Amino acid sequence: MCSDVSGKKRSYGGGGQCDGVAARGPGRSVTLTGTRRVCSLQGMKVGFHVLRGWDGEPEGLAGTPRESTPEDRFETLFVLSGTLQVCLTDGACRELYRIGAGRCNMCFLTNTCRMVDCRAEDGAEVLRVGFASPELLGGGRLRREMDEAAGMRRPTRVDVPMDPRMDRVVDRMRDALEHDPACVPLVLSCALELLWHLVRARECVSLSVMERERAAVDTARRILESRLDDPPSLEDLAFRVGMSVSKFKEVFTRACGKPPHAFLREVRLERAMCLLRSGRMRVTEAALEVGYNNLSYFAKAFSKRFGIKPSRVRRLE
Repeated sequence: MCSDVSGKKRSYGGGGQCDGVAARGPGRSVTLTGTRRVCSLQGMKVGFHVLRGWDGEPEGLAGTPRESTPEDRFETLFVLSGTLQVCLTDGACRELYRIGAGRCNMCFLTNTCRMVDCRAEDGAEVLRVGFASPELLGGGRLRREMDEAAGMRRPTRVDVPMDPRMDRVVDRMRDALEHDPACVPLVLSCALELLWHLVRARECVSLSVMERERAAVDTARRILESRLDDPPSLEDLAFRVGMSVSKFKEVFTRACGKPPHAFLREVRLERAMCLLRSGRMRVTEAALEVGYNNLSYFAKAFSKRFGIKPSRVRRLE
């Protein structure tokens, strides 16, 4: 189906039945208008939209939460010009973020998650591709990320830069929507091609990101292993590898299978075991060497890890 939509205030992300965005602020309103055409077929919806902004800065969040949808879905927003501001809500949790021109943002939204507000700070042209089946993503990292999000019932978004190939596909879609009454097959095939480029772009971004993250984790591990008796704080460690604390904890835990504090405890105890088995140090000396100033706490942690008291290790050797 292909239909003209223009100048009508409509909800967005409320079950795939709508073609535009309407948001309201105190004494102001903004409408997703100028939609040239919206094409839909078997759960996929494609449309170009022009979002007009306010005069002045909007005060706070606006918009009325839409009804939840009966199924999970994917919303992909290609921001062709301007800057888009989006607000997602999932129960009591809200996330507000911006998408600049030349960026593509894919969101996995659960059936309880709603896009309650969509604004253009300076006016924006947006291409929206919405669909329900993750099969359209094929394989690769992006599909794994979306499958993981679906398995955890966690709204997730991924942002990648658009490239010239995507721009050319968008131009073909725009031209078809404006001039070809029988454009549905072409537009939907172009939408699939855009998704394919997005999957490929995510792989390229992911490789460079993964390399940087791996290097950061390796650096953090070396720092911790070399300073067992006086480790840096989590904030200092994150700063030294060039990450925020929350990002560092996430990356480190994913790479090592445990958070930084658990990794440090594991390395300390393993090192203490080696020192005790070598016979070079007594229990107190080994505990201090690996950063434990409280001997009873060290003995408790050691026994929990190895199932034996540290004082018995030298006797067994």
